[in-house]
Amino acid sequence: GDGTYEDARGSAGDVWTGAWPARGLAVGDYDNDGDLDIVVSVVNGPPLLLQNRGGSSAGHWLTATLVGTRSNRDAIGARVTARVGGRTLVEEVRSGGSYLSESDRRVHFGIGVALGGESPCDHRALRPLSSPQPGARPREHAR
Repeated sequence: GDGTYEDARGSAGDVWTGAWPARGLAVGDYDNDGDLDIVVSVVNGPPLLLQNRGGSSAGHWLTATLVGTRSNRDAIGARVTARVGGRTLVEEVRSGGSYLSESDRRVHFGIGVALGGESPCDHRALRPLSSPQPGARPREHAR
């Protein structure tokens, strides 16, 4: 677009018309469609799933789950790079982030629309920059 935001509350559903007390928030690709969704923990109520439905137009993405082989099994603190065209994207494996909530620990790279129908990212170049332990290895999920 043109880099501006548009107020979409009226067309985004009833959740935006009221107020509700919330304490936690988790972010992740709930439906594995390439865009990040949000779950909100509501006090004395069911959780709210705010599903991002823009994924099909967002283009390609890459997620990776790092798995340690000796200690730090979840590879918390490891940094991963993805080279996309002339850009280098860096993401870090994190844990926690909000009250009584846990976001998706996979690293997620939104890498856009391919030119000429080819993937703009060579996911074979995916590698940990630093690993909290020797032997951590990525499991890749890409589109």
